[in-house]
Amino acid sequence: MERFVRVAGEVGRGGVGWVGVALLARSRGARSHRSVPSVPAVALAVWGSYAASIALARAIDRDRPCHGSGDDDCPDGPSFPSDQASAAFAAAAVVAEVAPALLMPVVAAAVLNSLARVWLRFHHLSDLAGGAALGAAVSKLVLARSR
Repeated sequence: MERFVRVAGEVGRGGVGWVGVALLARSRGARSHRSVPSVPAVALAVWGSYAASIALARAIDRDRPCHGSGDDDCPDGPSFPSDQASAAFAAAAVVAEVAPALLMPVVAAAVLNSLARVWLRFHHLSDLAGGAALGAAVSKLVLARSR
């Protein structure tokens, strides 16, 4: 179980996997929708959310639950908001817009990734909520501006 949780908690590192998910959904959505955001807009929606989360986390500077625990796996850097949750839910916002039929599996993966990070003591639940809200909001804004 520990290995599964560790993999689930690390799968979104850097937002690369979530950009891939959003781009796959975009390609599927391109077959059924006339108004599909460009590839750069999709990438910007996810990575822009990720970057905004990192900037906000540095400004808030909240400690992670594992800070000071001696855990060698404890990530450096602040905790709130979660950059991985931000990227995951930004991708989910893209999917909701371009391929709604894929939304439930993507949201389930985003929730699994996020909750695994709580299990690993990398984040508080509120870090996930903040990251998810930020990711969805930035993604929606970028997609709206790209039209």
